[in-house]
Amino acid sequence: MYDRLMKKLTHRISNVDAINRLGDCEVCGRVRIKPKQKGKKWACIVYEREYSGAGYKRRKLGYRVNILAHAEKIKSLENKCEICGTLDFGLVVDHDHSTGKFRGLLCNPCNKALGFFRDNPEVLESAARYIRERIVH
Repeated sequence: MYDRLMKKLTHRISNVDAINRLGDCEVCGRVRIKPKQKGKKWACIVYEREYSGAGYKRRKLGYRVNILAHAEKIKSLENKCEICGTLDFGLVVDHDHSTGKFRGLLCNPCNKALGFFRDNPEVLESAARYIRERIVH
């Protein structure tokens, strides 16, 4: 059913800013876009990540995020990372590696940082303490 729903959704792109590669997706709102080779001129990055390639394979392996909920979450966050608040039109899905459950939407650097710290809150707190203690004014 999920796959049938995705096929029915039309991620038409309008108001294209080709220089900055931004556009308005009918489903996802303002998103990063990329050139599409067949048929359509531009593709929604959110759709591409969720329904094709690696994103599709990851969903099949475990953490499934309903694309409509994902799009609504992006709109509610106004394309801002849930950790640093940076405006990012290419937010990525963060998930718990032990359970596979969806946690939120982050910018790529914050998502990678969590991975580098092995999703361990104690290590993250230790890193924050380290930086605070060594701030040079």
